Amino acid sequence: MSKVKVAFGEPIHGWLPIEVSMDSVSVAFNASYVYSSPHYLVTALTSLTGPTADQTVVWNTEPEEYEFTFSQLGDGNISLTIVEYPDRERIQSTQGSTLLSASGDYSTICLPFWRALRELKGRFSSKEWKVRWGSPFPNSELRKLTEALRDLHIIA
Repeated sequence: MSKVKVAFGEPIHGWLPIEVSMDSVSVAFNASYVYSSPHYLVTALTSLTGPTADQTVVWNTEPEEYEFTFSQLGDGNISLTIVEYPDRERIQSTQGSTLLSASGDYSTICLPFWRALRELKGRFSSKEWKVRWGSPFPNSELRKLTEALRDLHIIA
């Protein structure tokens, strides 16, 4: 089974390049700082380590928006669906386009996000990240996620 691959580029002036891929499908966009999406992503991943409902993270690209929906499927499996919407009116009236759909265990679906977030955090000081992105990096949330992954023996 293929794993999801996640890469974050350099945040510049409130824009963060993101690429999520699996097999031959790749979704890439530049996310705007208007939502605290990195914070919501870490919180969603942490929630998935315990009993929880679906978790959705919205990324704004002005005007398009991307929803990353993580769902627990049972037996330790999780799904990821990435849907693109033409604008922020997605909830009221707009139909989205599913760009990527994947399922697997936590290591297959969510661990690549954790690794990419840790790598991103390591490239910038807290001050430099805030200047580049516009809001603080979710350091304490990432520590909680790391602890949850250790408790589940997903990482050492």
